[in-house]
This record gives sequence, structure tokens and C-alpha cells, in this order.
Amino acid sequence: MARRAGVQAEVLLGLALMMGLATLVLTVVFVAHQEAGLRAILGRSLLAEARSPRTLTDSLFPGTLWWRVAADGRVEPRGPGGGAIDADTRELADRALAQAEPLLMPGSVWEPIRFAAPLDGSGTVVAGRLPHRASYRLRAVPLLVVAAMVVADVLVFLGFGAYLLRRRIVLPLQRLSAAAREIALGSLAIRAPVAGAREVADVGRSFNAMTEALESRTGALEKAVVELRSANRDLRRARTGLDRAERLAAVGRLAAGVAHEVGNPIGAILALLDLASRDSEVSDATRDHLDRATREGRRVGTILRQLLDFSRPPRATPANLDLATLADETVALVSAQRRYDGIRFEVQREGAQPPVVGDSSAVTQILLNLV
Repeated sequence: MARRAGVQAEVLLGLALMMGLATLVLTVVFVAHQEAGLRAILGRSLLAEARSPRTLTDSLFPGTLWWRVAADGRVEPRGPGGGAIDADTRELADRALAQAEPLLMPGSVWEPIRFAAPLDGSGTVVAGRLPHRASYRLRAVPLLVVAAMVVADVLVFLGFGAYLLRRRIVLPLQRLSAAAREIALGSLAIRAPVAGAREVADVGRSFNAMTEALESRTGALEKAVVELRSANRDLRRARTGLDRAERLAAVGRLAAGVAHEVGNPIGAILALLDLASRDSEVSDATRDHLDRATREGRRVGTILRQLLDFSRPPRATPANLDLATLADETVALVSAQRRYDGIRFEVQREGAQPPVVGDSSAVTQILLNLV
């Protein structure tokens, strides 16, 4: 992409053109005024010198050539070094005679100044031609001075204009541009300087207001993103919980099926235990073991019923419990197993036990798990 000119260059170029045009107009006016003044002052001086009866050896401009043109057309040098009159001077003399008034012809800067004036009513005309150096001194030098002043004026104007533009407009805009680039890179804490001309300062304030609004919206958006991520995590955890609940439900259905299938053998075992305990030849110790086996079988039956009721709220059968007795029964059940032969269990009672109401099967299960 082509690099465009900066505001400083464009403004300075426009101001330079405007200043140059204005200076040119002033120069034209000044030159016209200077030419008019030159004609008036120089014309009066040359007229007085032409009408002087002296031989013009002490001319206002040394080197000026004078001629006297008679009515019959004869030309006589007036003063030393006159020589032959040139055609332009002779033409000017004829015009002065015809118009009956003095005439001054400055010509170009590089041409000599010519003058002609009729003397009295005799028809004689005095014509003169100034030297080239006089024309240069009277016309070129002022023009050079004017040109130098114009150049100096333009340079001072451009220098001061460039300083003001850079200080009041260009530098604040450059700082604003740098702040915009920083914000584009993600630095929302950057603020543009409020400086320069009123319009530039207004742009800086508007830019800062836009940045603050963008920062606020970005913060709200980041907060919303954080909340959305948290909600997603909660959703994933909830979905994991639902999956686990589905698995537990499947396990419950499977356990209910197993409990239903195991319930019949347990019922048969309990019946056989009851028949064995009725035998009169069974010793007391064996009968005690059979009673314990019957109680545990019934507890297994209770557990199986709880498995079957897995999908329904548990139905406990609260009753008055003796925790010490339940502890003795749990220890007796465990100690009867061969793998616990090397372990001694002891139940300690400390004072009167407070009354306890609960489900004996659930309490026994807790004690059994603990042991």
C-alpha cells in the first residue's frame, strides 16, 4: 500500500501555496507602487535637470546622455559624450512632442531608463537616456530586496507553522496512533494523551472513553466466560453423577435379581437349621451355634429384602436395643471363624447403658463392619 502524505506535509503545502499566492499579490502591488513612485520622483528630477540651462556635467546620474531634438528634426547632443541618439529615445521624444508633456519610459530591468520633455512652445524636446547601472540600481535592487523578503517571509512562516503543527496536532495524533496500536495488541490499560488543539484533545477524550467502554465490556465478557466454564464443569460433574446413578441403578436391579434368587436357598437353610435345633440329642454348645446361625441367616434374609426394596425408601423396624448384647453376638459370630483364631475380642461395659431405639439388623451390620 502506497504511503500517504502526513497531515503536517499536506497542511504545510497548502499553507505554503496560500502564503506564496498572497505574497505574490503583495509583491505585485508593491512593485506597481514602487514603479509609480519611481515614475513620479524620477520624472520630476529628470524634468528639472532637462530644463536646467547648465550643460549637465553634474547630472543626477553620472553617465546620462542628453539630446536636444529641434522642431525641424535636428538632433544635437547636450553635454559631453552625447553621440548619436538611439531609435527608442528618438521615438520617445516624438511622442513627448506630440503629447506636449514629459514622458518617462522605464522599460525592462535590463534596459536603460529613457526620458523626454518638451521645453517651451518652440517645439524643442530634450531627451535623455540613463546608464544601465542606474536602471539596475533604481529597479533591480528593490526587486531583489522584495524577493529576499518574500523568501524570508515564506521560510519563517513555514518554520513557525511546522513547529506549531507538530506541537499542537502532529505529535498528539502520533501519540494517539501509538495508543491505538497498543490497545490493538491487548493493552487495554493504555490511555491516549489529551493534548493539542481542542479538536485533537476531543478526539483523545473520545478515544479514552471508547477504551474504557471496551475494557468494561471485555471484563464483563471475561467474567461471563469464567462463569460459563464453571457452569460447564458443573454440568460435566452432574453428567458424571447421572452416569454413576445410572450405573448404581443397574447394579441395584442386578442386586435385586440376585437377592430374589438367593432368597429361596436362604429360606431352605433356615428351615434346616430349625429342624436341626429341635433334635434332642444336640448338645447345648451345638444348639447355641445353630441359634446363632439361624439369627445370621435371618439377617441375611433381611439384607436380601433390603436389596429387593432398593428402589423404595428403606423400611426399618425400630425396637429397644441392648448394644452390649448385640456387640457380644457380633464378637461371637466373628470369633467362631477360623481366620480369627489368633485374635482375642473383648466387650467392655461402663456403667448403666442408656436406652437405644433402632433397627437391630442395621446396628449388627455396622458392628460387624467395624469388627
